[in-house]
Amino acid sequence: MEERWKKIEEWPYEVSDWGRVRSLSRTIYRVRGRYRGKKWTYKGRILKPGIYPKYGYWIVVLNRLGKCRTVNVHQLVAEAFLPPRPCGMEVNHVDGDKANPHYTNLEWKTHARNMQHSIEIGLRRFVVNKHGIFKIRNK
Repeated sequence: MEERWKKIEEWPYEVSDWGRVRSLSRTIYRVRGRYRGKKWTYKGRILKPGIYPKYGYWIVVLNRLGKCRTVNVHQLVAEAFLPPRPCGMEVNHVDGDKANPHYTNLEWKTHARNMQHSIEIGLRRFVVNKHGIFKIRNK
């Protein structure tokens, strides 16, 4: 199966249905500073994702005109390859594997349904405290 690429809105990058992100080739002209009037050409390349240590999701840093934004790869894939996000929905990994951002493994769910799904597949569990209140605990 061939990898499909779609442009990320408002950014000079593309995301694939397999969760890879690549920059597009572009030319930038400096308007201020020491290199004012210089032309810089950037060749497009596939970005190496990092892992967000606290949550375990793949992340990439997008850069446009000196402004950076760190984004989750699964969010980019969902926004590009799934139907438009319904109001109040978030991305859920069907198989529970945060390192699998393929578009067939992603779906839109409410936060409550997402938490319920994580309990059903064994990623989280309920704990009752002394007041009888249920809390979700990680394994």
